[in-house]
Amino acid sequence: MDLDATNAQSYLEAVRAATGVKVTITHLVARAAARAVANYPQTNVRIRWGRVRARETIDVCIQVVLEGGQDLSSALIQEADTKSLDTIGTELRKKAEAIRSRKDPQFKKTFSVARNTPQFLLRPLLAVADRVTQDFGWHLPSLGMPRDPFGSVMVTSVGMLGIDLGLPPIFPLGRAPILLCVGRITDRPWVVDGEVTVRPVLTISCAIDHRLLDGYQCGQLANFLRDYLEDPAAYDPLPEVDPTSAEP
Repeated sequence: MDLDATNAQSYLEAVRAATGVKVTITHLVARAAARAVANYPQTNVRIRWGRVRARETIDVCIQVVLEGGQDLSSALIQEADTKSLDTIGTELRKKAEAIRSRKDPQFKKTFSVARNTPQFLLRPLLAVADRVTQDFGWHLPSLGMPRDPFGSVMVTSVGMLGIDLGLPPIFPLGRAPILLCVGRITDRPWVVDGEVTVRPVLTISCAIDHRLLDGYQCGQLANFLRDYLEDPAAYDPLPEVDPTSAEP
């Protein structure tokens, strides 16, 4: 869906000024998605042992670009619905820096296992990891297999690569029922009060696991996302400006 990003851009600038944290549209989409799922908790589910099960927390997985865009990893923001936009921005920045510098212990272990596993064994290894971490619920980070690493929603941005629109593929091993792809904000004709004007427009695409969500639930989420992103301050009031604020 296409959204008028005028208020979103102003909101991001205001949060940066108030907190000193460099928040982006990707952070805002992640926050909006977490709020949407919290508002409709029946969408916070996954398949476990062949049955639909409720999740205990709302976690958002945000893709992190590596090697100048040649590879991707991910950072999990746990309980994202309880965290402010600047908190999400700070947490993601720290995790992304650790991943890119190969200092994140979880990424190092997972990367090492994937790199040192023969290609013909990689698929069965992933299947075993999926069963152990998702169905049994075991948490084995020392083996590169953390519990439920992709959370309730996966968010990736192709806008930062200069792409207007991307179509996110369903990732069965992730067991996240909602995948959002954030495109580039571009100036486009837009109708406001019956008049055509130029507005910054954001395109967001979504893929859903139809075993878990129907069109009705998707419509609820989409309407909430649109309303939130077109007027974020109506849902999350701006923090007061602190002239001494700086990102820790």
